[in-house]
Amino acid sequence: MTPLFFALAGIALLFVLLLGFKSVSRARFCVICASVGGTWVLMLGVSYLDFPIDRTLLALLMGQSIVGLYYLVEKRLDVRYHILRLPFLLTLTAIAYSVVVPEQRVPTGYTLLLLGALWLIFAGIFAFRTNATVRTVAEKIIACCRDW
Repeated sequence: MTPLFFALAGIALLFVLLLGFKSVSRARFCVICASVGGTWVLMLGVSYLDFPIDRTLLALLMGQSIVGLYYLVEKRLDVRYHILRLPFLLTLTAIAYSVVVPEQRVPTGYTLLLLGALWLIFAGIFAFRTNATVRTVAEKIIACCRDW
């Protein structure tokens, strides 16, 4: 049996258990998201105990969680904050990379510089979005995932 089999079986088992828990409790959460997240958190914990894990599989599962968190935040935030989606998504990606690649626990200076610059640029667009010129750019950024 492969690491993929164990991960998929773990996700399926967690799904059934968490679905049962959700049905008897008042907890509000996405069962699929929690199942995927729980699986990669377990994989990560096992790796800290020096058990070998498939880091590619870990990265794929973390990527699914990043996208799920991205959509959750996007859904809950007022549309004007959607200007900040790109720096938010890239920051989550950098954090996940730092977790998956042990020798890269802290993003490099260039990565931090890029993320900082993106946050500043997009925060500037957000701050000045009432200006006619900036508003055009802000509207295009907000519509990037909607108009296709």
